[in-house]
Amino acid sequence: MIDLDAEYLAALSDTSPLRRRELLQAGVPQRALDLAGPAFALVRPVGRLLFEPNPDSELGAFLIPVRAEHPNTPESTNPEAAIAEGEIVDLVAFDPSLAGHWVCRTGNAEWLGACPPQYMEPPPVPLHRSPIDWLRADCQGLVCLARAPIEIHRFLLRFAALDVADEAHAAMLLAVLERPPQHPEILVGGRAYVG
Repeated sequence: MIDLDAEYLAALSDTSPLRRRELLQAGVPQRALDLAGPAFALVRPVGRLLFEPNPDSELGAFLIPVRAEHPNTPESTNPEAAIAEGEIVDLVAFDPSLAGHWVCRTGNAEWLGACPPQYMEPPPVPLHRSPIDWLRADCQGLVCLARAPIEIHRFLLRFAALDVADEAHAAMLLAVLERPPQHPEILVGGRAYVG
């Protein structure tokens, strides 16, 4: 069993002020650093989507704890508290210079961040492409960490409206939503049911 809290706290205690300054220079506000608490660690990729800490590695990455107030939804009546104090459900590792690429420690998290409850005509939820974009936006909104189209589809259906930074991101999200998820063939008495 992986102790995410211990791994994160060990990386955080080894993170120098110089490393935090790198994020400030990459456009991350101080407030976001204080809220999300990124750490720096030496890591080793495990496949394409996961990582593990490795003090002998030459590959370094920033780590953000993925926290959740509730395990089944990114919704929170206090999103900032959820981001700063929620239970750590995964860790995300990224390099600020590779904005579109990140890896997770366990792959258990579907999102990074938190948002207000999604009822009674909520405002659009900011959806960012990457962890560094989320940090630059002062930890407002979410990053979808799901990778499979069906998981992304399911994630997107949670929201009344999403606010993204550019048309390319919007087009990618619409392509996922327009493609119906795979489902089993439905038979009635051994014959295909077509509705």
